[in-house]
Amino acid sequence: MSFARPARAPDWADTVAGPLRQPEMPARALFHAALARPPLWLGAAMVLRNILVAPLRLRRGLHGGGHFLERLPVIADGPVHFETGLPDRHLTFTLAVRKRAGEVFVTTSIWFNAWTGRVYLRLIMPGHILATRQMTARVAHPLRRMNGDPFEGETA
Repeated sequence: MSFARPARAPDWADTVAGPLRQPEMPARALFHAALARPPLWLGAAMVLRNILVAPLRLRRGLHGGGHFLERLPVIADGPVHFETGLPDRHLTFTLAVRKRAGEVFVTTSIWFNAWTGRVYLRLIMPGHILATRQMTARVAHPLRRMNGDPFEGETA
């Protein structure tokens, strides 16, 4: 499955950043290290999410093993920028891991495809913020949260 980011600026973006614990790790390895052993509550939340979105015909998962995010199409894969994402009926999202000057920046970008995308984002926002912080803390510390994508407009 191939996928490219939408050409317009995201409707919403959020970044968690911090100094890298292992600055020599490439971006893809940081992505996988952050996702290793997701919090138990996240698995339960995804099961509940999949039950709730079934009547709306939203994507409920991808086939294969491993964490859901590890099965997404890859958009960019280089030593300092790894990005994955997925389009759906309600929204399109990407998750980017970028390295710069000994820090990691984990950015979630969202493009709304329907009004239901805005509602969906509002509902999952607390869990998104908590999960992103918990997983990024595995590869960086201390963390700071930033609104937007500090790399928007740059090419990979």
